[in-house]
Amino acid sequence: MEARRVVRSAARELAWFAAFFVAAIVFTWPLAIRLETSVADAGDPLLNAWILDWTCHALSHDPLNLFNAPIYHPGLFPLAYSEHLAGIALVVLPFHLAGLSPLTVYNIAMLLGFAFSAYAAFVLARLVTGSSIGALAGALFFAFGSFAVMHISHLQVVWSGWLPMLLAALLYWWREPSWKRAALLGAAFTMNGLTNIYWLLYGGFALVVTMVLLHWSAPRRWKQLIVALAVASAILLPFLIPYQMVSKEYGAGRTSFEARLGSASLLDWAMPSPNNWIYGGLPPHEMQRAERQLFPGIAVLALIAIAFFTRPRGERFMRVERNNRGLDVTIGVLVVIAIASALAGRVELGPIRFSGYDVPAVLATVLLAIRLHRTYPDALAKSRFSREEWSAFLWIAIGFVASLGWNAFLHPFLFRVVTPFRATRTPARWAVIAGVGLAVWAAIGIAALLAKKTTRARSIAALLVVFVTLEAIPDVRWDQFRAEPAPVYRWLARERPGVVLELPLVNDGSHFRSVFFNSAHRQPIVNGTSGWETPLHESLRKAELAQRFDDAFLTQVETAGTKIVIVHADDLGHYEAAVKAFLRAQLASGRLTFLRRFDHEVNGDYVFAIGPSTLRAPEVPDGAGFLPAQNLERWLSGQATYSDAITVVLESPHGDVGGPLTVRGYAFSPHIIRGVTVLVEQGTRRYEAKLVERPDVAQRFPWYRHSAPRPGFELAFDERPDGIPERTDVQVEVVDNAGRVMRSRDFVFNWRAR
Repeated sequence: MEARRVVRSAARELAWFAAFFVAAIVFTWPLAIRLETSVADAGDPLLNAWILDWTCHALSHDPLNLFNAPIYHPGLFPLAYSEHLAGIALVVLPFHLAGLSPLTVYNIAMLLGFAFSAYAAFVLARLVTGSSIGALAGALFFAFGSFAVMHISHLQVVWSGWLPMLLAALLYWWREPSWKRAALLGAAFTMNGLTNIYWLLYGGFALVVTMVLLHWSAPRRWKQLIVALAVASAILLPFLIPYQMVSKEYGAGRTSFEARLGSASLLDWAMPSPNNWIYGGLPPHEMQRAERQLFPGIAVLALIAIAFFTRPRGERFMRVERNNRGLDVTIGVLVVIAIASALAGRVELGPIRFSGYDVPAVLATVLLAIRLHRTYPDALAKSRFSREEWSAFLWIAIGFVASLGWNAFLHPFLFRVVTPFRATRTPARWAVIAGVGLAVWAAIGIAALLAKKTTRARSIAALLVVFVTLEAIPDVRWDQFRAEPAPVYRWLARERPGVVLELPLVNDGSHFRSVFFNSAHRQPIVNGTSGWETPLHESLRKAELAQRFDDAFLTQVETAGTKIVIVHADDLGHYEAAVKAFLRAQLASGRLTFLRRFDHEVNGDYVFAIGPSTLRAPEVPDGAGFLPAQNLERWLSGQATYSDAITVVLESPHGDVGGPLTVRGYAFSPHIIRGVTVLVEQGTRRYEAKLVERPDVAQRFPWYRHSAPRPGFELAFDERPDGIPERTDVQVEVVDNAGRVMRSRDFVFNWRAR
């Protein structure tokens, strides 16, 4: 009988998770049908996709070298320059082992993260309120609300579900303490730390304060929790030590100036994310600040008000006059001194000297709490709200105050006193802690309405659940990224020549692409992008920015043990002339040896060895009759080169459009171009383009004259079609007679009405 009950309970929970997974698919549509190409943008998602892929690879092949990731060579523990995402990797490892592409695995993790965050908030809110309907509203708010969708480029933030699970586990243990329930708390603490280090710090602090609230007068009951958290901390320690070593090696740490920039203001709590379906377009763009759009929504605020005003008042608190009046007076005097010190911003009491308002402000808060507890010891017991509900409210208070950063006192205090907090850059992210509490109190509001058992109250509850759902609908425009590795990366995977430098290091997102495509070959690269960078990368990046490609530049690269230099010709941009001059000089001196050219986009990728090499390509002419060295010389002198691949160039649009739109460009292939399709709005709309003659293209690339008699393509729109939003994208898909398919880079633009 017991086994049957457990099975039914598990099936019910699985059904709820499945429902939230379906909600994730619907709310992020069309992500589910574009798993191999979709990213929120071509920046952090590419970095996180690579991190997830590397962590899966390392955990399944060589876990002891997890942090020795193959970027930022020869840096110490490069994976520790950002989140390691091990907690997420453990979940999606089966998909990685099944051979799915890195971007596909990343997007599966994205959908699972949304679903898990919703389910975890649901579990917490249902535990506190007993209302599944109320918990549903809280879950949708937490997983898809303004804060979550604002961070859709950050997979570790989408996976915020371990925070509500952490509070749920604590409350579950508090109801009936046992070693088994304490172990559940330890497991949630471990997974939270393995998923997001920010959440480890923020959630850990909120957890400790909540433990004090629940067991102010009975700390002896903490034994089970302390043991569980100690074991969890021991498990997390190997994942944290590399961060400490990197910090010591490079002096890595955030300055208070950086953290001030990431501090929210009261106005930011009224700013919705631009990715919100209802409110996203309301605030002016100039008023929005990245990662600081924290508006929770009108419905959630209304439900909190309902929870407070509909709950009957509890018993009157009993004031207790303690015999030790001297202690109470002392505490009162200390409170006054602490408040005065906070207002003055400076303290000098003999040897005790420090500046800042944060320490005395925290001290005053703690002393006030102690004083109130001494005066009203039964306040929580006789409150109209339970300790569990007050615990959730405490998370709201902590998250709100700490999110204000240097506009309040809590985060500056932790930043100053607790060393790990100095690695945090964005105090506004504390809003996730408030979000956990808000999800619970939204459920309390729904439960309060349903408890009235009147048609009117239930109708209002139903409307508010619908309103919360509508407020949670994201408005996300997915970029379509070409995730297929270029031929040069397949060559690196095959030959494994050693340490690689790719040029440019940083230009128009090239650093994100270099890191992402490292998953295709896993050779150590000097390139990288993350929260930190090595001294070598910083020096090379600054030299590139100054267009100072010289002997000293190559000496630094050579000293680092670099064997191969790859130049992505189409990514150079305004660095092209300087890089070409650098290559000519180093080839003439013999410090660089040309190895081969690979077809890619228009101009190709060029590979050089530092010093002599046995990897030089055979002297075989290409389809236009050019030898490899001739192709290099043609590119260096600004002439066109032959490519055996499909080449597609999108010339228009190249900026925002008002009214009519013309999609124009050209494509060629050694085989005749069969057709060109224009993809609009994340590939959901397809339009056949007209092939036209382009004498200029035929003149520059004469070897395609017979195989591509009409290389140009055009498609004109008199106005924006119905169903296409103003913020949209366009991409071109080309098919040749060999059955090969190539897509241009995705171009995002604003298409305004006439």
